[in-house]
Amino acid sequence: MILLKRSLLILFSVMVVVCIIFVGTINAGSSKKHYKNNTYDEKTITKSPSKNDTQIVKDTEKPLSKPEIISLTIDNDGQTIQLIKGQQMVLKLDSNMTNGYAWEYITNFEKTILKEISYSYSVNQSPPGMLGVGGSEIWTYEALEKGEISINLAYMQFENLDKTAKKFSINVEVVDEVKTETVEKEVIVKNSIVIKDKSTMDNLIDIEGKYVDVIVSITNNKEEKITINHTSSMKSDFQLLDINKNVIFNWSSNKLFMAVLGETYINPGETKELLCSDLIDQKIINKTKYVKSTIAGTSDDFVINKDGYLLEIK
Repeated sequence: MILLKRSLLILFSVMVVVCIIFVGTINAGSSKKHYKNNTYDEKTITKSPSKNDTQIVKDTEKPLSKPEIISLTIDNDGQTIQLIKGQQMVLKLDSNMTNGYAWEYITNFEKTILKEISYSYSVNQSPPGMLGVGGSEIWTYEALEKGEISINLAYMQFENLDKTAKKFSINVEVVDEVKTETVEKEVIVKNSIVIKDKSTMDNLIDIEGKYVDVIVSITNNKEEKITINHTSSMKSDFQLLDINKNVIFNWSSNKLFMAVLGETYINPGETKELLCSDLIDQKIINKTKYVKSTIAGTSDDFVINKDGYLLEIK
């Protein structure tokens, strides 16, 4: 009896092994057939599970290097950011949700051009038990299609636009590929402001305020002369903005300009300054947090930021 049980046990084990080998052979064959008949996207990469992992790419395509991730902070406020399709952008803004404030979108943007793929809130390191610790809100975006959009955020009490502490906005341009020539980097545009007291003669003017000079400096680092074309005698303009970036003063709004064509020429290695000056009420100056300058003209030699050049007054 014992010998019979041992014989049956051995026979059963052999049958199990045979079945496993048979099933494995069928599965292997079906897997190969499935792989052969399936339709794969040309960008699909098949990876070997071996230790020395290799990538197999179809001969019809060359592997493309993944574009670097662009990191942005509050310092990029007011700028235009260029991405290529497939490139990611990470935006990190200081925040403190313990105070009831958070960053919120105040306008929508086209999700087919740029997509938000993740959001997180990171708390700053602090001693155990410490209350009211701030942190950062972090968004990750991916460029999908060619086009231009704007991201506009407000740091406010939850869903309460009346309690807005500050704002952040950027323009995003998605292109098919990186431009080989970036002439805008060869021409440097800087914005500056000078606030001066009134002179003795100016004291006769019944305005409690100061003189404000806003200067747009344009430096030509190219090897050729650049030209700015103007359609009037106004060559530049500026606005004063409050802490919420609301316009509280517009330099050109109360002025008349001659409708004459003109040009500003800047030779290689030369810097030219476009000056706007005005006597501004002290109440407006006290509320000013930002100054935004614009170049009143067009150029075929470099890119003029149509949204202006923003400067925070420290």
